[in-house]
Amino acid sequence: MLAQGPRAAFAQQVSLWLDAGASHARPPADAADGRAGTHGLLGARVRVDGRASLEFSAQGGRSTDAESGSWLSGMIGGELGGRAGGLTLAAGANAFGLNYVEPFEYQAYGLELRPRLGATLGSATLSIQGNLTRGGWESATAGERAGLLGPLESGERRDGRLQVTGGAIELLAPLDRGVWLRLAGERYRAVNGPADGDYRGGSAGLTFTAGRFEGGAGIRLWRTPAGSEGGYHAGLGVSLRPDLYAYLNVGKTVTDPLYGTRGSATASFGLSWRVGRSATRSAPSVVEVGAKAGKGRRVVFRLRQHAEQVGLAGDFSDWQPRPMRRQGNEWVLELVLAPGVYHFSFVLDGQRWMVPDDAPGMVEDGWGQRNATVVVEDT
Repeated sequence: MLAQGPRAAFAQQVSLWLDAGASHARPPADAADGRAGTHGLLGARVRVDGRASLEFSAQGGRSTDAESGSWLSGMIGGELGGRAGGLTLAAGANAFGLNYVEPFEYQAYGLELRPRLGATLGSATLSIQGNLTRGGWESATAGERAGLLGPLESGERRDGRLQVTGGAIELLAPLDRGVWLRLAGERYRAVNGPADGDYRGGSAGLTFTAGRFEGGAGIRLWRTPAGSEGGYHAGLGVSLRPDLYAYLNVGKTVTDPLYGTRGSATASFGLSWRVGRSATRSAPSVVEVGAKAGKGRRVVFRLRQHAEQVGLAGDFSDWQPRPMRRQGNEWVLELVLAPGVYHFSFVLDGQRWMVPDDAPGMVEDGWGQRNATVVVEDT
């Protein structure tokens, strides 16, 4: 039997983030005659990580140009997942609302459901995700001007449905340590007012993590009711401190199936500041060395982290991620390791390498990445 200390109860962590930044993009659903504008952004998020994850967020934007207006959006959502054999099952849901004002009014609301099925293929992960969104929109103007579906006279109001039905298939595969390839195909049927119809296409991209930095770039080929479109994106983020994150994103979007917003060149940058965090109970040890087994000892690795897939990589696996299994409220993997000193890290969703702050024997690997250490003794 594995020798274990007392197991701590599940840790419920609550964190509060404040967001500030700026973006240059078209307004939601082309609400201001489709002109791109520059907006200042302010927002707040509350996230609860536990057996399930919950998130509450609100964000507002105000244009530097009076003609581009301002907006306020909010979302409440969550996700619950588990394992069944070699598969990962997850389901997410969120309710959202959007209010765009000055000078063109546009309100939208809806509920989104996202079932997801994932499987591990060696060091890669394959997942299929569905999308079922149902809601509605309403628009009006204080003066005669162009609207979503043509000219609007003063005081005229229009409304319609928001519906998206479809899904995506995605493959994440490691190319090198900290570098991942993402391939995806998508297809949706959308009802949104300005651009009803079929949306389908594919995308490819690379993501990387290197110490405090993470980023990525990709391209997208998209077929929409407006015709064939191409998009791209590139982004870079850096953890300035454990509680402060900065990002910069640029790209070209394609027509959005939810709101029908036409594609355009975009750019955004900002800061996210974690102003508070609390945990109701302490989490169990990240790694526990147990009883002898043959010429080695049983070692159990545990992680309490919200993710759809988690892998364990270390010098005992030539740094190739080994899939961990979902066990109750945590991800678990048991190995038999010969006596020695081992460094290891966790890989979340095939993309992000991380180790918890309380992991034992934190060391730098010379590439800007931190790893944890476990010592397996012979005695």
